[in-house]
Order: sequence, then C-alpha cells, then structure tokens
Amino acid sequence: MCRLSSAVLFPVCILSLLFGSASLQAQHYQTDITATGSKPFLLKSHLLYFQDDDKALRIEDLAQSVTSAPDQMWIKGDDYTTSPVRFTPTWIYFQLQNSSEQDQDITLFCRDGMVNHIDFYLVSDNGTLLDQGKAGALIPAEQRINEHAYPVFPITLQAGETVNVFFFVEGRANIFISQLSLSTPEDVEIRVQRHGFAMWYFFGCMTIFAIITLGLFYSTRHKSYLMFLGFITATLIIYFIRSNFYFTLLEPKNPVIQLYIEMLAIILMFTFAFYFANHFLGLKVRAPLIYKTNNLVSLILLIYFPAFCIIGYYNAVFMTVPLTLISMLLLLCNWIASVRFAVTGHKNGLYYAWSWSICIFFMLFAVLCEVGIIHSAITTNKIVQIGIGVLILLLFISLLLDFKRFVENEHSLRVSNTAKSAFLARVSHEMRTPLNGILGMAQLLKDTRLDEEQEKYNHFILHSGELLLDNINNILDYSKVEADKIVLDKNLVDIQSSCREIFELAKTQAEKKQLALSVNFAKPFPEEIEIDLFYFKQVLNNLISNALKFTEKGRIDISLDCDLKQQRLSVAVSDTGVGISNSEVIFEAFSQGDNSTTRKYGGTGLGLAICQRIIELMGGTIEAHNNSTGGATFSFSIPI
Repeated sequence: MCRLSSAVLFPVCILSLLFGSASLQAQHYQTDITATGSKPFLLKSHLLYFQDDDKALRIEDLAQSVTSAPDQMWIKGDDYTTSPVRFTPTWIYFQLQNSSEQDQDITLFCRDGMVNHIDFYLVSDNGTLLDQGKAGALIPAEQRINEHAYPVFPITLQAGETVNVFFFVEGRANIFISQLSLSTPEDVEIRVQRHGFAMWYFFGCMTIFAIITLGLFYSTRHKSYLMFLGFITATLIIYFIRSNFYFTLLEPKNPVIQLYIEMLAIILMFTFAFYFANHFLGLKVRAPLIYKTNNLVSLILLIYFPAFCIIGYYNAVFMTVPLTLISMLLLLCNWIASVRFAVTGHKNGLYYAWSWSICIFFMLFAVLCEVGIIHSAITTNKIVQIGIGVLILLLFISLLLDFKRFVENEHSLRVSNTAKSAFLARVSHEMRTPLNGILGMAQLLKDTRLDEEQEKYNHFILHSGELLLDNINNILDYSKVEADKIVLDKNLVDIQSSCREIFELAKTQAEKKQLALSVNFAKPFPEEIEIDLFYFKQVLNNLISNALKFTEKGRIDISLDCDLKQQRLSVAVSDTGVGISNSEVIFEAFSQGDNSTTRKYGGTGLGLAICQRIIELMGGTIEAHNNSTGGATFSFSIPI
C-alpha cells in the first residue's frame, strides 16, 4: 500500500548470517537464458546478496573478484531478510549465460517501480566493466539508464557469452530481489501496458465511487460520507504515485517530491479511516475510548508530517514505523469494536466488520507471501492493492445501504409529519370555530352592566381566549408550512402604504407600554415592489409583535431597505428587550429563548419557525443576534 509496505506492513525478523556460503555452487547464481524460455523468469533463487550497511564496497573491488567463487559474504537470495526499521543498502550478484549460437536481447525488469535507488553494473568474465546505469523512484528521468518509469535494464548477450550482473539497491531491496525477472523487451512492454490499463480501470472505478459518495454527502450531510470520500481520495493519490503515473505524467525531473506527497496521502488515509469509523459506527457514544484514541492518533499523524519533511525520508523511518504499526493496531481495534456492535444487531457495525474482515484476509495473505510461506505470482503490493480495492467497494456498498435506510426513514418521517400537520390543521380549524363563539359572547358580556368582580372574570376570559386563538392560528399556519400548502403569489405593491396598518397598530401597542417606536424607509425607496404581500406582512407583523412582547422598556426600531442593484428587500426589527440566549435554536419549532421566557411570556414557540420557513420559501434568509447595548435584532432579506 505504501513504500513502507515491506519495512512496516510486513516486517521480517532478521536471520543470522549463515557461514558456509562458500560452498554455493554455480547453479545458485548462474542463469542460462536459453533455458528460461520466452516467458518471464523470476531470478530470486539465482541471486546472491550482501547487505552493505557501511557502503564500504565498490564495484571496482567486486569486478576484480568475479573470476573466483563467491566468498563467505554472499548469501542466497531465497534467504534474504531486512530490518523492519531501516532500509539496508544491499549488493545483488548473479551471472547470465547465453549458451545458444545466436545473440540474445534480454531485459531485466522489476515489477515494482518504487524501489528508491538502483545502481546497475555489467561486468565481463575477466573483470572489465561493460555497462552501468541508474534507475529507481528517486532518480530523475535524465539520469536513468533509460527514461522508463519502471526499473528496466536491457542487455545484449553474444553467442556463448557469460556476464556478471551487479545491483546496488537502497530502499526496498527485498521487493527488488523478489520481483526481479528475466524477460524479453516485447514482454516488458506488454506487461507495462496491461498494468497501465488495469490501474486506469481501478482509478475510474474509484473516481465513480468518489463522485457518488459526494452526492450522498450532499443529500444527507452525514460526515461518514465525507470521511469516506477523503479515504478514497488519499488512496487514489497513493496508487497514482505507486503506479508511476506521477513520474510519467507530472514530474519526471524531480521525483523526490512524490515521496512527501505519498507520505502525506498515507497519513490522510489513516486519518480519514479513523474519522470514518468514528462517524459510521457512532463510536462517540458506543465506544468513547476508541473514539478519543482515533482522534488522538489522527492528530499525532498530522503533526508528524511537518517533522517528516524536515528530518528527511530515510532519517524519519525510525519514527514512521511505530506510528504506522500503532495506526494498524488501532484499525484492528476499530474492527473488533465493529464485530461487537454487529453481534448486538447494529447494521453499520455488521457492514464495517465484513468489509474489514475481507481486507484483513488479503493483508495476511500478503504477509505470508512476503515471508515466503506462500508463493504467489502476484506481487505483495498488488495483493494489498486488491485488498484495499475490495475494502473500498464493500464500504461503498455499505454506504449505499445506509443511504437507503436514510431515505426510507426520511420518507416515513415525511409521511408522519404530513399526517401530523393534517391532523393539526383539522383540529385547529375545528377548535377555532367554537373559540370565536366564546370570544364573541365574552365581548358581548363585556358591553353589559357588570360589577367589578364579574368584569375582572370576563377580562380573564377574553385575554385567555385571545392567547388561545393566537396559538391555534400559529399551529394552523405551521401545519400549512409543514404540509407544503403555502403558494406564493407575487404582485406589485406599495410597501409603505400597504404596511401602514401594521405600523399604526404597533405604535398604539408601544404607547400602552410606554415604548418608543420608529419606522425608517431607506432613501431612495421604490414606490412599488413585486412580492407576496400577505406572507411578507405576516413575517413583519410576527417580528414586531415579538419585539413588543419581549420589551419592557426602551425602544423598537424598524428599518426597511431596498437594493435595486442586488434586487433584494431587507428588513430589520431591533429592540431593547430581553435578548436571545441561543440564536441557533431560536428558529426551531416549539422553541423559545429558555424556560424562564416561556413561563413569563407564554406562547408556543412557533412564530419564528413559521417566519423562517416562509422566508426560505421566498428564497431569502433570516437571522437574529443580540445587540451590544441590549436587546436583539431580527432581520430578513428576500429577493424582489
């Protein structure tokens, strides 16, 4: 999955160097190209290697010793081991022999293009250096033996010729040893083309998954979809680099940049995987300890990247290894938690557990191939890539199933709300008719001759009835909004004259409470504006009524402004009342500032919710905030 896959994901314990290597016979390191045939031939069992930690050996010294049998420093390629915390510089040696009577064009080819640095030397039987060159992920195109993205070394062997091949490899030498093969030039090109087609197919599928996931996030606004999108994107970046497309398409002259881009993508991949588990599995509630650990490790990984850039790639490996192992152990903990959730019947836990179970199977298979227990024609990197691809596919299917449940729940909720709104509308309408009769009779009773106590009781009946009628009207209006029964009807109207009745009534009520009230129309203000006057007046009247209701002293200011260039009408109602305690919930249905406000002033808490829905239907916005001098300002803006 990354450049550290051999050193981090599949660490192999270092075996002791075995003495007695001098008894190796020629067949262990000599290959007859006429006997291998035209098919790709893996050379691992024919290689000898030596780990040169101090980089003390020189090709000149090795070239002079090719006429003698291999000494004790060389070990068979089948016994190769490496350190899990560093990249050991390694010399690799073998012989090629052409026993035919014709010249042969062959190619030494490594299927992994991300081996960091490779020095190639071709030495004759008498110790003469015939050819040399460089390759590797960190070598610019102009310095390579050819400008191929993969390590490719063409050799022409004359009839009966035997040559000695030396490689000096830094970074992932174990991959180079296990994947170095003998091929024909034509076969190499076919294999590279097939790999390219397969990777573009992989990128295409992942891109489709990403686009659909983005649409799902836009529909649901659930963070698990966004985290999964980030996971896919980071994975695509990793494989874009691992497949040499970065080198081929973007930056062949400065390939070292891809190391840092890949490391950042690996960090983001782990980070998004942790955040995805947090949201998809609901770990904040179901497993708070794992949730906090996911967040902590993600933060450490993000902080580590700048340090990685400063320290440098090779020097930072000793820090990268434990962080990677910790991240993988934490992913395993997330998987165990999902299994526990699945047992209790949690759907997302079941989907997550199955997805990661299959991925873990591929990872274990890759480990077994890496340590030599299982022999596979597929590279370990390719096995890991298949595992990640299957993981993304299964998680994508899991998100689709989760989205299906979301749609079904939304539909059920919509049906329930529609039924509730219809019920409220019917009940409110049926209640309003007898209530109007009660208020009418109470008003008639008020005009008759009553003593002081009777007049007091009748006043309570009228006041309570008016409050109840207001609440019923609000419920009826809200039920209309919820049932989408509001239809806008825009006409050219004169705002100043049309709203005069509202302003006059507001001034009368303000004078009773000894409040100052001002109405200001910004100049120039057009004579006519195209809006739905009925619902505009309903919103304006509601805001003014709230200001009068919650203001005990001071003033109320109403301002209207019309921007003809932006084609928007803006209205603000400011007061010096009690203010608001939480502007985020003030527009929610059945919500008021706090319980003390509800107890003191009464009401259903539907007025502002109705205003917000009406303004949104008009294509506008409404907001509220506290004033620095006390009180609050409610403002809305609608297109005209």
